[in-house]
Amino acid sequence: MKRNIILVIMAVFSLIVTSCEQKAPLGDWVHEVEPEYTMAPDESIVYTLKSALQIDPMNLAGINLLEHMDIFDGFTFTIYREDGKIVAAELNHNVPFSFLESPLEGKQACYFDAESKPQAIRLTSNDALVAVYTKGEIYMSFQLGCKEVSYEFRFK
Repeated sequence: MKRNIILVIMAVFSLIVTSCEQKAPLGDWVHEVEPEYTMAPDESIVYTLKSALQIDPMNLAGINLLEHMDIFDGFTFTIYREDGKIVAAELNHNVPFSFLESPLEGKQACYFDAESKPQAIRLTSNDALVAVYTKGEIYMSFQLGCKEVSYEFRFK
């Protein structure tokens, strides 16, 4: 019986080890990359908008507006790195309204705040929160006018 338990544990462990994805350091955080890809210390990474959620008391999981509105076409978030650390970020969009507390207009100096939980990308000039990084995705949360309705952009 003990032998069978040990064999099962070894089989599960070998499956876990072989199914791991390669990860490359991105300054103070980790970013999933393709197995054959090697990440240079100085480069930019462009994230595309995965979802634009409208969250309200009736829809706690959110409604994905990305499928219903073409203003989100071409919406990207770019992170610039130097010496393996985040140094700047840029938000490229055609959304006709300002949605962040400190608008990210053009390429602006940023840093990665690994001390906060969840980890965050902040403007260097005033420490304003630009985005949150958790579970391999970048999130931007905001409200427009109504306190009961919030919005969240997810990039991957």
